[in-house]
Amino acid sequence: MTASRRMFMKSIRSRLIANILAITIIPVVAFLVYSLIFVSDDQIQSNLKENETKIAWASQHLKSHTGQLRDVMYALHLEDTLLAEIHNPAGLSTTTENVLRNTLYANSNIVSSITVIATASNRMVSIDYERGFTRRFLPDNHVYAPLQGTPVGIGYATLDKHLVAYHTINDFKTQQELGLIVLQLKPGFLQEFSDIFGADTDFMLFSSSGLITANRAPSVELVDAVFIHHSQRTSIEPMVHENHYIWSGRVPSQDVYIAAMVDAALITGLNNRMISIAGFIILLSLSITIPIAILLSNRITDPITQLVSHMKQFEFSHVQGDTKRYDELKLLEESYNQMIDAMSKMVRERYETKIAMQSAQLKALQAQINPHFLANTFQMISGMALHAEAPDIYDATLKMSQILRYSMKINKEAVTLHDEIEHIADYLSIQKLRFGEALHFTINVPETVQRIRLPKLTLQPIIENSFRHGFTKGRDTMGITIDHALGESLMIRITDDGSGISPDRLDDINNTLQKGTTRQTVLLEDDFPSIGLANLDARIKLLYGARYGIRLEAASTGGITTLLHLPKEALTNATTHR
Repeated sequence: MTASRRMFMKSIRSRLIANILAITIIPVVAFLVYSLIFVSDDQIQSNLKENETKIAWASQHLKSHTGQLRDVMYALHLEDTLLAEIHNPAGLSTTTENVLRNTLYANSNIVSSITVIATASNRMVSIDYERGFTRRFLPDNHVYAPLQGTPVGIGYATLDKHLVAYHTINDFKTQQELGLIVLQLKPGFLQEFSDIFGADTDFMLFSSSGLITANRAPSVELVDAVFIHHSQRTSIEPMVHENHYIWSGRVPSQDVYIAAMVDAALITGLNNRMISIAGFIILLSLSITIPIAILLSNRITDPITQLVSHMKQFEFSHVQGDTKRYDELKLLEESYNQMIDAMSKMVRERYETKIAMQSAQLKALQAQINPHFLANTFQMISGMALHAEAPDIYDATLKMSQILRYSMKINKEAVTLHDEIEHIADYLSIQKLRFGEALHFTINVPETVQRIRLPKLTLQPIIENSFRHGFTKGRDTMGITIDHALGESLMIRITDDGSGISPDRLDDINNTLQKGTTRQTVLLEDDFPSIGLANLDARIKLLYGARYGIRLEAASTGGITTLLHLPKEALTNATTHR
């Protein structure tokens, strides 16, 4: 290392550059490391808990439908004359047809046809919605033959690409098979499970004898893994097979099971995304910070370098070397020792005070409840409510968990209107549990408009203000409407039918917002529970410019309409780059 290089490394300029980089980059790196270690792990656990809740819900749903089908089959089993009339078609009465027809209509939510077969004569009767009531003689190798001879009980099978439930009719004493009841299930039976699990989850129904049906054809290896998980299952914990997580559940007292398979990448994919984002943020921070640090250090140290140069000329001519590359503070210390001591003492005290404040803030942050713990707790309560058959509690806690997770989204100051509407729908659903039928709300914004971007948590404080100030106690109805108007610009309108605001007060608020003033005598915290109108207006202006923002109008319903004034071009850009 040359002498000039060593002198530069000692200079105030180089140290200032290093300090600026350290102060800027270290917090970013620490935050990203924290996110990778804690946030992503919590997200993975949350995804696993969510799928555990889904398999429990699906098992309960399958149990409910199996119970309904069992009741149907037992009711037909108790019809003493049913098999006798099927044996003797010449004597078949309208009673048999009416029994089957009434049973079909009573269970139209899941059953599309009912077939009853008399084993001894191979005669059958059937009723469905397309062909009505039919009867015929079956050949020896008929389509229902594989279902005959099975033990007593309810079973599921796939016949001719249709999912059916079946049950044998047996003699009470000898257990000899007398007949067979086959219920063909509607396509919506499996669709209900698709709705529970979602589009990214594969699921299948199976019994101890093999696969019954699946929403998508699984591989042989995956089916074998499901059977292994079922045979070794001691809890609801998932099994990891190659690149899949597997959960399974059973209908009590029945030989029917349901399994869900989720690609591991969907569970752990957040880690990879966060690592990529972290690397990008670090590189971006360095590319911005290094030029700024050099520019800033030059502007700060140039006066000091000039001062040292003048000092050398008049008082320190004995000091050798290039002052631009030497320790300038050392030269200043020799000349102004007392001043440097005083300044050092003051800087040290301020530094120690800052460290003490940061330490106190860190301890305060460490003492706070981890918000992810709250979200996971709500998720757990919803699962417990589902098991306890308390759907209102399940729905409320699930929506509360979603609201909390939305507010915790990292690096998302701007979100789509679609995200905001989903969030506010969860919030209003919880309020509806409180106010019941008194509260009604309408959201009428097309998908094309929902692609526009807004500052996060824009709608919630406006809706909260309606509940806090607009809806007085004792009201029979409370209405909220969210719609839009598209002209030269885009207007998002949030209207309530509350008690409204006086015209003078309305003009005062709008004038304050138009001027962009920070005066707090107009917009106090009492006006909005968390984020004031001035704050929302400033965030929109920051995102789209001073022409846009928030305005209030008196609504025809007697309440207030809050207008979010947004640029029409932003909607076009959102549609182009979606």
